[in-house]
Amino acid sequence: LQGVKQALGCLEENLVPGDHLALISYASEARVELPMTEVSAATRAQLREAIRRLRARGSTNMAAGLDLAVAQLALVPPELTGRAILLSDGQPNQGRVTDREGLASLITKGFGRHGLSCLGYSGHCDQELMEELSDTGRGGYAFIDSLDSTLDAFARELGGLISSYAMNVVIEVEQPGQPLQRDALGQILYGGEASLLVQLRHTGLPRGEGRELGVMRVKYQDRRGDMQCL
Repeated sequence: LQGVKQALGCLEENLVPGDHLALISYASEARVELPMTEVSAATRAQLREAIRRLRARGSTNMAAGLDLAVAQLALVPPELTGRAILLSDGQPNQGRVTDREGLASLITKGFGRHGLSCLGYSGHCDQELMEELSDTGRGGYAFIDSLDSTLDAFARELGGLISSYAMNVVIEVEQPGQPLQRDALGQILYGGEASLLVQLRHTGLPRGEGRELGVMRVKYQDRRGDMQCL
């Protein structure tokens, strides 16, 4: 919990007027510690106090926390795209949904145009679950093991919210006589990089002769939500 509070403190220090945020805690039950609000001097003080009040309590009802996140994101102005940042050890053990398929379905159905990123904490963190949830939410994942990694993770998240980026990025590779290869990369932040390994097949190429092996397409949604194809 101390690491989570430290991370939230880093977030608070980097907020600027015009940002919108809400703070939700979840244990056996979930509750809104700070409802969706626009950042100002007064709301920054409220956020600092809400962070200070956080205490460890009960179990890990992640689904309840995500439900409240969906409700708070519905209050984001329509011209803005929001993102939930889930801080957890990835060990949901209470609530209406605790399995990865159910949690992924909740995210797919509830988040709409908004994204979800995950920050993993503790040595027993289920990083596979946290990474899968962030992929479903078209966001990023980072395992937090130091203050530096906390700062790096929030820098990426905040940068992605204010910089140009592509959503729902998909790479397709089409070759004659071969099944279509399709890989989803989620979202790409401005200036970000993504690595992808593609397997190409061919029956043999004569030396010195050029031949088209296939077609690669990049499909994505821009910030206006319009589909683009390269």
